[in-house]
Amino acid sequence: MEKRALIILSEGFEDIEAVTPIDILTRANVAVTIASLSPGPVAAAYGTILVPHTSLDQVRDLFDAIILPGGMRNAEKLAADHRVRELVERHYFDGQLVAAICASCALVLGEATGLLKG
Repeated sequence: MEKRALIILSEGFEDIEAVTPIDILTRANVAVTIASLSPGPVAAAYGTILVPHTSLDQVRDLFDAIILPGGMRNAEKLAADHRVRELVERHYFDGQLVAAICASCALVLGEATGLLKG
């Protein structure tokens, strides 16, 4: 069965922290879905524009992994969004892989959800 990963982005995501996991996972034959907090293209911290496959409102299924790139503006927006918190908690408590990079570790997994301790 094909593995599936969800990457959630908002304005100000760290370019390399999103593009690199997308590239590596795609090369490993993981089906990557990019979701944004709102419909339409998303601008990274340094100008890269990504066109998500879907908006977060359309995400219903569990994925094998959920990935949260950093970038302070992105991490703040992800942490403040109840849909992100609920989706992260659902994946975590269902035993799916939850991965966060840089600022998203502290803000989303630490402060917003309390899943990261210490």
